[in-house]
This record gives sequence, C-alpha cells and structure tokens, in this order.
Amino acid sequence: QLKNINSSQEGFTYVQQKIDNPPSLEQICARVDNSDLAQQVYMVSLLAITVDTVEEEDYLKNLALCLQLDVQTIKQLNAQFQTQE
Repeated sequence: QLKNINSSQEGFTYVQQKIDNPPSLEQICARVDNSDLAQQVYMVSLLAITVDTVEEEDYLKNLALCLQLDVQTIKQLNAQFQTQE
C-alpha cells in the first residue's frame, strides 16, 4: 500500500525499515529531551494503540517510566485522551 503513495523511493525505504525494525522503548526515550516532548510521545502512543491487553497496559506503564512522567501528568494525559475519543 505504501508504494501507491506518491513519495520517493527513499521515503518508502525509510518507512519500511521502521516498520520492519521499530526502535526499542529505550531508543525512543533516549531521543526525548524535555517534558513537552515526553508528553507528546505518550499521547501519540495512546492514539496509536487500543489499550485492551495487559501487554499494551505494560507498554504504557513502561513508557511513562522511561519518559519520567509523573502520576499526575499521566492522569491528565489519559483524561485528555478520553475526551478526544
């Protein structure tokens, strides 16, 4: 499907590599250098997955720890996400 999108071969190759070999949680967190970006990364994860398994819940918990988000911030982000659905 990605090949049908009007993009360069280089762009397609990059996206395909990320799909085939996604970065680890640690690699993601290592690139986050401020609180605002940490919150955005957490929100993108909330938007990208349907949290309906233990594995997904664990992922979000580990992501929050890795991003050093405090409990209050996590509650606020989850509440914000709930109102956007």
